[in-house]
Amino acid sequence: MKFSLKRRDDKTAIEQGVWVSIDDEVFDNKLVIEDPGTGPAIKVASMTSKLYTTAYDKVTRAAQDVIRALNWLPPDVRKSAAVAGLLAAVTDWRIADEDGKPVPFSKEAAKDLITNQQEVFERLELVAGNLARYRREEEAADATNLPNTSERALNGKAIAEEESQPETSLH
Repeated sequence: MKFSLKRRDDKTAIEQGVWVSIDDEVFDNKLVIEDPGTGPAIKVASMTSKLYTTAYDKVTRAAQDVIRALNWLPPDVRKSAAVAGLLAAVTDWRIADEDGKPVPFSKEAAKDLITNQQEVFERLELVAGNLARYRREEEAADATNLPNTSERALNGKAIAEEESQPETSLH
């Protein structure tokens, strides 16, 4: 899946979330949408967002003894951590009940949806993961494409490059 996030909105989208369609027919098979309208859509932040990582880390820290004893992350702990991360990363929704009435967003209702609807869980996990990959790719591209400016010096690039280049003389 490819994202077309506008450059100026990258950090906002990654930290605060993007709208994810829940009904492919309503949104013409688009996964990430600009305007959720009346839905059904859920707003989810990246796996690298503070919202997600804080909740995910809390679960894995609680299971550190198990993880250390096994020397790996058991599937049930990974799933619990992912659910906690997604629950924290879901910040809003546009969902209606069976009668077409809007269902107010709440963390309790979101937990029920995420834990009981595997398709919704997988869709949100896919988008949150893709946002994280998108962020890493953009940061890598930025690091290699910055000109020799103070911005690059702040990233430590210009200083390292200047030290490694031989001095040239105009004489």
